[in-house]
Amino acid sequence: MCSWIASRERGVLPPGERPAAVLLPLIRRPSGYEVVFTERSQNLMLHRGEVCFPGGRVQAHDRDLTDTVLREVEEELGVPPEKITLWGALDDCTTLQGIRMTPFVGQISDVVEYRPNPEEVAAVFTERLANFLPRRAARREDWVDWEGNSRAVVFYDRPPYTIWGATARILYTWLSALEKDPVAGRELLEILMGCREDSLDDV
Repeated sequence: MCSWIASRERGVLPPGERPAAVLLPLIRRPSGYEVVFTERSQNLMLHRGEVCFPGGRVQAHDRDLTDTVLREVEEELGVPPEKITLWGALDDCTTLQGIRMTPFVGQISDVVEYRPNPEEVAAVFTERLANFLPRRAARREDWVDWEGNSRAVVFYDRPPYTIWGATARILYTWLSALEKDPVAGRELLEILMGCREDSLDDV
């Protein structure tokens, strides 16, 4: 587990009727970590064609949110739990539709073979994590959420994709928190960007 994630006080929202969990999946490359994204299938009722992290709603048989996120990754990408190392959970957030989401950060084995479920996933692709540093956000727009409140929505343009909504906000919020931590956060960022070879357990 990443010490920076494990040691910080996590923002937890009150239990709601629509809990979900997603994985912010990372793969280590010589030039730095990359983020794994999915493009949602056109077969889906909601958010078809959008870019997102693998994940979904909590099911009755899930023992906890860890069960939820590992099950969803296997269902969507065909990646078994033993190929994923969870680093920990980030702050809870809510989508514009009112779904309470717990994002986990985890590392996927760099030799894994993806077997995406065509009913849910149209494509799997990666982007360098460095491309999502807060200063590289393409733009922010004010949108209205399910309660009628105005919320800032973050967008990253990574042609041919635009990454926005909860997916972009999870990345933006996490990387912003790392940048604001002058010691451990910055050290972790340097490792993630490929500038240092230290173990993640040291930061």
